[in-house]
Amino acid sequence: MSSMLKTVEKEIIRLEIMELCQMAAPEGTNVKIIRGCLKKNEEELPEEEIFRQVDYLKGKGLLSVVKVNNSRLGISREVIKITPAGVDYIEGNAGDIAGIGE
Repeated sequence: MSSMLKTVEKEIIRLEIMELCQMAAPEGTNVKIIRGCLKKNEEELPEEEIFRQVDYLKGKGLLSVVKVNNSRLGISREVIKITPAGVDYIEGNAGDIAGIGE
């Protein structure tokens, strides 16, 4: 597979992740739900790759990740939320952002 095709695939995946986070707003979502949704679209990605793409989008200021702990129940989870800048991008109120595909 060419590197150009891989780049385009990543850009599309990033946009899909942002759209899923927008649908889950304001509560947010997690990697397992994102992975399941992508799998329904016949896009099989390991959780590690989804974390990489979420981290990329977080670095662009489009997503935030909040760690939620419940020590009493021994539960720890990362909740992924879309930021106002991410909503603006999805709604077309921001210019093009490198690394995000349509």
